[in-house]
Amino acid sequence: MRCTTRYTVIIIVEVEGKQVGLIIDSVSDVVHLEEEQVQSVEHLTAGIDSDYIAGVVNVKDTMVILLDVDHLLSARELEALSETVSDEDNS
Repeated sequence: MRCTTRYTVIIIVEVEGKQVGLIIDSVSDVVHLEEEQVQSVEHLTAGIDSDYIAGVVNVKDTMVILLDVDHLLSARELEALSETVSDEDNS
């Protein structure tokens, strides 16, 4: 387990239909977005593995990269997550 600070937070996301808590170093802002605001990244990611990027959006004159949480976790991590959820369901 890594060190936490007063800025460390847990965010709840949905990964493959399951709610998961991710420990994040810090959060600078929370914004509400409309789907129409999200732009494709195809033109921005030439030569870059963009599987984990869902899109980009401009917020207050700053380009923000939206992460695709379904692709952030490795197959091994997803398997461990499924086993954990399965174990909790069986208890």
